[in-house]
Amino acid sequence: MQLYTGDRLPKEEVAIIKTNMESWFRNTWISEIDGNPVGIMNTKVEVLPGAHTLRIKVKDSEFAQPVYVGVDTISFEAEAGHVYRVDGKVKRVEAVTWVIDEETNAPVTRGRKMQLEDPKQEEKK
Repeated sequence: MQLYTGDRLPKEEVAIIKTNMESWFRNTWISEIDGNPVGIMNTKVEVLPGAHTLRIKVKDSEFAQPVYVGVDTISFEAEAGHVYRVDGKVKRVEAVTWVIDEETNAPVTRGRKMQLEDPKQEEKK
């Protein structure tokens, strides 16, 4: 998915933001970037370098167990030619999200605790 207007730019001129989509039961996805909707199936988004704000959701469920969904908003400065991975996890009553620069394997955001949503409310979205 390309989140800028005009022709597709070379990878050296854009930043790529990816999600982990580990499995159907455990995954992290981006619902918005800079207020623009990003569908759950868009696991790789190209953006221009600069500051970006991501609305992130992380889900965890197990067979016959409830689904837990955490929601967070994270901002960071994306650099041209870099690939960033958005990740997160749910543990009991809290969730944590972070963004990693895949080139350096260094976090570009600190792990942030986030609120858990009622799964019934998530189904309505």
